[in-house]
Amino acid sequence: MTGTVTGTAGGRPGHICIVSSEIVGPFRNGGIGTAMTGLAQCLAEAGFRVTFLFTGGSTVGATARDKWTRHFATMDIDLIWCDAAADLTGAVAQHGLAIPEAVWRALQEIRPDIAQFNDCMGEGLYAIAMQHLGAGVPAMRSVVALHSPTEWIWDINRNLPDTPLQALFTHAERVMLPLADNLWSPSEYLLNWVSARGFNPPERRMVQQYVLPRMPLIGGDWPDAVPAAPAAQMIREIVFFGRVEERKGAKLFCDAMDIIGAQLAERGVAVTFLGKEGTIDDGRAFDYLDARARNWCFAQQRLCDFGQQEALAYLRGGPRLAVMASPADNSPCTVYEALTLSIPFIAADSGGIGELLAGDAHANHLFAYDAPALAARMLAMLDAPVAPPAPRHRQADLRAAWVRYFQQLPAAIARHRDPPRHLAILVDGGGGKQPVDWRAILPHADGGGAAMVAHAPGADLPDGVVAISDGASLSMWLDALGDADILLVRAGLSVDGDVLGAMRDALSTHGVDALYPFVEIDGRLLPTVGACPSFAFAAGSLQGGIALVRASAARRAHAGLTFNPQREFLGLADMLVTLPDVHGLPFAQVAARAQKLPGEWGMRATREHTAAFARVAPRELFTCWHKGRRAP
Repeated sequence: MTGTVTGTAGGRPGHICIVSSEIVGPFRNGGIGTAMTGLAQCLAEAGFRVTFLFTGGSTVGATARDKWTRHFATMDIDLIWCDAAADLTGAVAQHGLAIPEAVWRALQEIRPDIAQFNDCMGEGLYAIAMQHLGAGVPAMRSVVALHSPTEWIWDINRNLPDTPLQALFTHAERVMLPLADNLWSPSEYLLNWVSARGFNPPERRMVQQYVLPRMPLIGGDWPDAVPAAPAAQMIREIVFFGRVEERKGAKLFCDAMDIIGAQLAERGVAVTFLGKEGTIDDGRAFDYLDARARNWCFAQQRLCDFGQQEALAYLRGGPRLAVMASPADNSPCTVYEALTLSIPFIAADSGGIGELLAGDAHANHLFAYDAPALAARMLAMLDAPVAPPAPRHRQADLRAAWVRYFQQLPAAIARHRDPPRHLAILVDGGGGKQPVDWRAILPHADGGGAAMVAHAPGADLPDGVVAISDGASLSMWLDALGDADILLVRAGLSVDGDVLGAMRDALSTHGVDALYPFVEIDGRLLPTVGACPSFAFAAGSLQGGIALVRASAARRAHAGLTFNPQREFLGLADMLVTLPDVHGLPFAQVAARAQKLPGEWGMRATREHTAAFARVAPRELFTCWHKGRRAP
């Protein structure tokens, strides 16, 4: 039931584990990979014990894995390949969010002092949530790097998320950020962006630019001082440098080509698209280029298979001008590389790009984000090339700053605990087909008693178990609980008492209202993600059939809504995941088991269900719709 972890262990103290889906070498052309590989090398050179937990190697074969593991070992980096477990089950795994569980299991084996995560795709979801709840790797400190939140990518690409997996990504990212001990961003721009969008970043935050990979990985070092500018050359080729997609400015670049295309042809200036193919307007980017290029008369080509070093060698191999036209990039490695290697370039004055350049370089090397400004700046560079710009910070200074940061990282944040509370148990009997083992369930009730939602009359209940058949009786039962916790559990699940005890301890974490534990179904692990309205809308509010919630949160969730006789727990689970101020987290331990998961009782197409989800922001729900069709 766990992810596969392969690698070797190091021996030095001060153990840092960098968790990343990208790494230079096994992963081609990724800004996150460049940044994380550079950071790993920087820390290893400074004497830290460095483990690199690589989550993006599912297509890399055994021979290549062995080659890269040995290669990174020469740099004192322990490369570990982290693969998603094959025996996961349930809606979360079926929709593709399997890596966070593998990361959680791997970190329990690695047991680092510090775990460095990336924000995008939420790979640290379970590790950080469990650490926050006091049930994580002992004494581990968490650090999250702010690269490219999924919602930020939606905004820049001007498209809509169209799968439940994207809803899971952004949910995991929003859970991770405020729970992390520490957060850093390479730009002030993106830190301000997430703050304005309600991501609630932690108090321990900083802005610190990337370090680039050093020898022997890339076959050449990044100079610590800006080298002498190459001899001025008349530019003979304009190179769109970056993934060919709207987020990197491909549409704007094409608009500028329409403006100056005839002049490029007259001067004999060629155009190259250097980067992987992405999407534009929900279609293939190269199809879009084909349509735009019908009226272009200048020579052009597309180079989409180059790795990082091949791309940089191409830019340095002739009188070429790199163009980075992103409408709002964070801190693009393409700009770092061009700055450090003295590659002539221009870039959009947007996002965090201006933070990378020395102030006197802005006028000549940045352009306002519109097609006429880009066209004018390209022509100016063709008429009178200027020296490549200088970076704001030298790589040597950045390396020293990163070493100081990890040397001085404070202890993990201590969490405030609330006093213990009584436990009540609420069982949903479903259609009456699943038996309820009351002898196993009732001993868990600790001062709060037990009740069963009976959707059909005539249920035979033991003494002391309250029958709930309508909203009025459920409201009275909730009101009578006072300050207690409630275990919601479907009939047919057997509860693990030890894990339930750990959950009760975890739910005492101040500010946490609900926990959604993992479940084991016929030996397969069913992971959950906590209170995620958009995913719940697509896949149900209680994917594992069990949750532990504060009674006070249940009453807040119910306020203003009507209980639903056609839903399990009379719609209480729906209410809990849709109230914005109910803080529900996943709990990455198995709290219940069954040979077969008891099915969700009732139907979602009711007025009451719609009313519960009506209080969710539309942005939270449109992830579940694609081209007019409800997601499965």
